[in-house]
Amino acid sequence: MNNDTRHDRTAELISALAAHPERPRPDNVGHGHVIPRPDGVRARCGGPRLCRECSRDLARQRATDASDRQCAWADYRKDYGVGEPEMVAAHKAFMAGWKAAREGDQSGPLR
Repeated sequence: MNNDTRHDRTAELISALAAHPERPRPDNVGHGHVIPRPDGVRARCGGPRLCRECSRDLARQRATDASDRQCAWADYRKDYGVGEPEMVAAHKAFMAGWKAAREGDQSGPLR
């Protein structure tokens, strides 16, 4: 297969992919207790304490948040050169910022 044939085949595949209709995203999935649904519906399942699916959603969310937080903390330590003596104070400050960014009121203007 020469370069011209390969280029023609690639262009053909790209145009075929572009013409393919996009599948709709399943936005309204889950029970809505842990991960809010766009339509605002919540199942009458009892939430993460009683429902197996909701408790799995919560466990996935916590694992993802913990992983993201660990990576961000490692980056913070590298960027700011946090050593052993100031580690506790720096971690407290980092966690306060992390909590404010994740759970704080995000509706106002950025400052």
